[in-house]
Amino acid sequence: MASRIARIGRGVVGVFALAIALAAGWALSASRPARAVDLFDKRVEIHGFFEEQVRGMARNFNKNDGWDLTQWYNVLSVETDLNVFPDGIGPFDLVSGFMRLEARFDCVWYHGCGMFRSVDTFGNSAKKFPGRISGARNSGYTGSLWTGDNRRLQDIPVDRLGFADKDLPYAGHHVPAYIWHAPGVSTLFGVPGVDGEVGTADDPAFYVFGRYVEPGKEYRFGMRKIRDQPNRAGLQVIGPYLPENKISPIGAIRDIANPFSPLDFNPTSNAVGATALPYRPFPLYPAAGPAPRGAARGLFIPNESVARLLEKDEFDDFDQNFSQSELAWNMGASQQDERELKEAYLDLEMFDSRLWIRAGKQNIVWGMS
Repeated sequence: MASRIARIGRGVVGVFALAIALAAGWALSASRPARAVDLFDKRVEIHGFFEEQVRGMARNFNKNDGWDLTQWYNVLSVETDLNVFPDGIGPFDLVSGFMRLEARFDCVWYHGCGMFRSVDTFGNSAKKFPGRISGARNSGYTGSLWTGDNRRLQDIPVDRLGFADKDLPYAGHHVPAYIWHAPGVSTLFGVPGVDGEVGTADDPAFYVFGRYVEPGKEYRFGMRKIRDQPNRAGLQVIGPYLPENKISPIGAIRDIANPFSPLDFNPTSNAVGATALPYRPFPLYPAAGPAPRGAARGLFIPNESVARLLEKDEFDDFDQNFSQSELAWNMGASQQDERELKEAYLDLEMFDSRLWIRAGKQNIVWGMS
């Protein structure tokens, strides 16, 4: 009996595969009336549809903000009803099933599927942002003191971030921002290296944030203008924005030399670390070497609670890093396991249909009547 059921299972899988192929051809065929496909004396019925979902967006419906295409989904949905054994088999009075597949592809991630180069707000090749995610400015204040530096952030070159260049003309570029435009981080990029010039490769910030500013692989961001304190402009950092920009939630700079550690060689100063003090200790492990998961290393110095959680592996999985292809095919965190399979179950009835069992893709339900 077990081998017979196994053969039935393999046959059902084969029918599913055949149903998918037939439904895809049927759904994509032109100028045919909408109707189901019946196979094997109506034991297999295939339904489906193909549709396109197109959406655009602009802040407050203002065309000057920059209308952009935000969705161009191509959707193929296939539903298959299986009356495998309508008259029953063995101990079962009825064996039937159902499966629904849905494939989605969003063209906005690939320049409108290669047809419109102007569709360039999303994906690894994003080049131009609408005003709604690129209009942030410096507040013009340092603390509560007005300084007048309210430049639009995404237009400022890395060597012109300082207050001395606050009157630099705005070029009007709505391009993705770099990490040196982010508040707090921008101050670090104003510190020169041994050559005394800001914006060159020996600056400490270029070393510390090296993985974010590597030429050709720079991390990019959006900068959204939001309301802040009364009469003050605030901003919200959006990103890392490009799918190829991978996020490290904990310990991203653990392999960066600590300037106080005699165990670490710092390439920006060409010397090992020094000047550690009791209230400014250095990690016990070098940045370039192995260390326990929760230990301080390099510039990563976790507090006691974080270190304990790391040692016990208490943090959840970080479902944020997805490739451009996964995003285009709608393969985010909730679709990683079943992918295009949206629904599937097998119905079994026994004892003159008084006992029924439904086996789904994630659970089994049964009942008696």
